[in-house]
Amino acid sequence: MRPARRPRGTPSDTAWALRRPSSPPLSEPGQGVTQPCSSPELHTLAAGIRPDRAAVLAAPATSLTSGTVEGNVTRIKLLKRQMYGRATFDLLRRRILLSS
Repeated sequence: MRPARRPRGTPSDTAWALRRPSSPPLSEPGQGVTQPCSSPELHTLAAGIRPDRAAVLAAPATSLTSGTVEGNVTRIKLLKRQMYGRATFDLLRRRILLSS
């Protein structure tokens, strides 16, 4: 049986590598193949992720998702956009509660 081919050029390349049982574990900073980067945005991103490193590494192994919450937020934002400038907060609140 041939191994599954990894889709190339997709945002899920990292997720694909993490799900594969034969993939190597994520290395510690400074190990593995890295290239220096002069982008300040990437340095800021890395500095923000470092404190939550344990959570980032554990995320692919957990079955918990925030999909339901994100769906509700999207629904509420849609209703808010539709009601903009048309009614008071009380009507918006009532419409959100009735639409669920």
